[in-house]
Amino acid sequence: MGFYFRKSINLAKGVRLNLSKSGVSVSLGTKGARFTIGPKGTRTTFSIPNTGIYYTKNYSYKKKEEKENNVSCDVKQLDQYNDYLDNVTKLYKFSYNPIDWQKLSVSKVEYDDSEEIAAEKQYNEIKPNIFMEEGDEIFEKKKHQAYQHFLDVKKQAQEKYQTQNEIVELAKMVVTGDSDSYYQVLSNDETAERLKEYFKDIEFCYIDRYTMAVCVNTDIDRIIPEVKVVKQNNKIIEKNIPTVEYNKISQDYVCSLAIRLAREMFSLLPIDKLVVDCVENDTLLLSVVFEKDEIENTDFDSLPDASDYIKKYDNHMSFTQTKGFGEVESLLKKLEMHKNCNNILYYFFLLLENNESIVIEKNTISSCILDIKGIE
Repeated sequence: MGFYFRKSINLAKGVRLNLSKSGVSVSLGTKGARFTIGPKGTRTTFSIPNTGIYYTKNYSYKKKEEKENNVSCDVKQLDQYNDYLDNVTKLYKFSYNPIDWQKLSVSKVEYDDSEEIAAEKQYNEIKPNIFMEEGDEIFEKKKHQAYQHFLDVKKQAQEKYQTQNEIVELAKMVVTGDSDSYYQVLSNDETAERLKEYFKDIEFCYIDRYTMAVCVNTDIDRIIPEVKVVKQNNKIIEKNIPTVEYNKISQDYVCSLAIRLAREMFSLLPIDKLVVDCVENDTLLLSVVFEKDEIENTDFDSLPDASDYIKKYDNHMSFTQTKGFGEVESLLKKLEMHKNCNNILYYFFLLLENNESIVIEKNTISSCILDIKGIE
């Protein structure tokens, strides 16, 4: 087994000097997109953090005649590139099973002491014998270890029981539509780990017990590479992606990201509607209102195109193949206005039923009616 040496020195923000046994190299970029210059050549890497999805391009300084030995690597590079694009444009294919909060809220938690009893029995069975006597160092050590094991098992059982009770209490709040419980579910360590796998800089907004809104950073510039690997004239080469093709890939990625986020949110919370806003560099590219029923009735394994699927829902997306995405307005404002109008009309009819006097400006009612007609 040999010894290896590697050290990285930060020269500036995003710039690292790497020292290793094979030589000196310089890396530029940020997490997920790096360009490295080394003694053997250059390497460019695109990746989605915490997913295992990545694409790497290598440029060798080797002589031309040596490149014939790298055909298999080029083929792997082509497959890797195609797999990467397939993954980022079809993120919607995978989702977790929904949490049945109603079932959890009425479940009864029983203290499981089976392992605790077994550990206690194991401790009590340690008795003096011909090999060790009570008071001997070996006997006392074995007795102490068994007792410590019993205490650890007991503590774990108590913590498990407490956690299960906390989940039941949380479920009781969730089924009532309590906003704090919704945020508690989303801030849970396991949930946060699950969401950050694909979504960067994500923010949540509670509208009502059946509706949530989410804003997510798409990070297109880092996720979508500007070059592609293709087979041309029986050779595998790298070339710049044409603008039209690049824009189409970006559109499919953004729409795929929005759909995946909708599936995640509907599996986590008992909501029926979700507004997803996709942002790139403070520019809103897509705003869409997903309906739970439609999501649940969709076969995502056979979904051909994410951008076409988005058209099933109320959405704001300005896109052309030549210019790409244009800035749009969020549908969240429209949804909140609809909610406010419903509240006003509800109290309006409530007052009518009670024969109470009504003082509401005509313009307010008119705007509400117009708004509801526009949405319906």
